[in-house]
Amino acid sequence: MKKMFMFTVLLLIGLYLYSEETVKQTKEDDESFSYYLTVNQLISKNLFKNKDLISEYSQRLNNEQILLIQKKYQKDLAVPLLLNGFVGFGSGNFACGDMLGGGIHAAIDGLSVLSMLTMQFINLVDLFSTTSSDFHTGLAAFDRRMKIFSYVAYSAGSIMLVNRIASLITASLYVKRYNQTLNEVLIKKTPKVSFTPIPIISPKGVGLALNIRF
Repeated sequence: MKKMFMFTVLLLIGLYLYSEETVKQTKEDDESFSYYLTVNQLISKNLFKNKDLISEYSQRLNNEQILLIQKKYQKDLAVPLLLNGFVGFGSGNFACGDMLGGGIHAAIDGLSVLSMLTMQFINLVDLFSTTSSDFHTGLAAFDRRMKIFSYVAYSAGSIMLVNRIASLITASLYVKRYNQTLNEVLIKKTPKVSFTPIPIISPKGVGLALNIRF
């Protein structure tokens, strides 16, 4: 009878401890998922501005959640390079989230194209407005303008080429910086451990204790 009673008591204690551990684990999982959603929102808004908060909250995440976030937000460089290389106008920078760089490259390409179109439009207007009486004079003026247009087109084309190369570089640097920052804020920080020796003197003798802080 005593054995049966002891077995029942131990069983109840075991069930109680198991239920307490289950409740504790459930609370920890709910809290971790809440931090997981918060980290996602902060990264979506602005990784660089919110990196301190992201670094703080990511310490509450488990390894699986960190891997999911890295897989979701890690940027790929292939698409930005292809867009900047073949489309231009900062499209690759915009695709990878670099709005400032994309705006600068788009403005440079846009002004270059606009200068060529404006010059060509002026030449066509002068050509069709030339009368037969001053045809030769107008033709000579048109020829001069065409030479000017060729210089403008050459200069604009050169600027666009340099801008295209620069956009490849800026997109690469942005993606590298973004991924590096993302990995840094998601790394779990190892607590610092310090050991301090403490001398102990007693009537029985002299000893040394070790104070551990973390």
